[in-house]
Amino acid sequence: DRRELIGHLRERGITDTVFLTGDVHMAWANDVPVRAATYPLSPSAATEFVVTSVTSGNLDDILRVAPHTVSLVAAAAVRGANRHVKWVDMDSHGYGVLDVTAGHAQMDYYVLSDRTARDATSSWARSYRTRRGTQKAERADRPVR
Repeated sequence: DRRELIGHLRERGITDTVFLTGDVHMAWANDVPVRAATYPLSPSAATEFVVTSVTSGNLDDILRVAPHTVSLVAAAAVRGANRHVKWVDMDSHGYGVLDVTAGHAQMDYYVLSDRTARDATSSWARSYRTRRGTQKAERADRPVR
């Protein structure tokens, strides 16, 4: 399915594609390479922004370990084996705010102070964007708003 979808984009010259995904209970920012095994020699066909869960369990919750412990090793392994993955956060709970203009699409990632607290606060964690014509994710130094 992935090959077919990327082939469709490439055959028709469709650019500036951004996939918004979730339901893995982690936050990611990725390039979507034509052939992941040869990336970055293989071009990127799109960009993908994945948002985490607000309350559903994620890696640290499932393993019952402190956040940003076991996951740091796992995230490093994921990034080491997948050069198209620009960032992954396997522990935080939160949401994303996507800003789309003619020149870019930027995902601002926010995390919750405590997923179980009614008075939880949220704070900006990180931002990634893709600029028009690049099909690559790059870190942005601040949220849009």
